[in-house]
Amino acid sequence: MGEVVFKKSGSLIERRIEGEAILLDIKSGVYYDLKNVGVFIWEILSGGASARQIAAAVAENFDVDAETALADTLELLNDLETEGLIVRNAEG
Repeated sequence: MGEVVFKKSGSLIERRIEGEAILLDIKSGVYYDLKNVGVFIWEILSGGASARQIAAAVAENFDVDAETALADTLELLNDLETEGLIVRNAEG
């Protein structure tokens, strides 16, 4: 049994404006705005990745330790999933 892989939902329109990711959920009509590390994580989600893979990339590219990167990544993934912006798939 593999790790859970997260991917972007298919029900979104997204644009980049001045370094931010602007997301529109076409089902609900609600806009979302990601900045900085959120944009970095959003880009990784294009290809699908586990929370641990994302957190490792965050720790490698930003001034944060691995434990904090994982906790913050899990929090963002939970928020994105709750809003229906990402979906999870079992890999393995």
